[in-house]
Amino acid sequence: MTTGLYWLLKGDLSRSFWYHPMVLPTLLAAGLAIGFRRKPVILKGIFAVWIILMLSCYVWRMLTVFPDAPMQPESGLFSLLAEWRPI
Repeated sequence: MTTGLYWLLKGDLSRSFWYHPMVLPTLLAAGLAIGFRRKPVILKGIFAVWIILMLSCYVWRMLTVFPDAPMQPESGLFSLLAEWRPI
């Protein structure tokens, strides 16, 4: 998300969205949370919507954008750690 924020601050919205589509919704949720910090019911709703969007984005990206490396056990981090032997 940091890279997405970097590109957003540089003014490249499409590249920011490619790196992490939730940069703008996260900034919006943070702004709304600051604005409604004294209204706990609204604050909980903001966070609930943000969490649902964040999880949906994660699942979508794992299934469509990154289907091979992180989703395949034989080529993922776990297999590299399982095969690692200290010198």
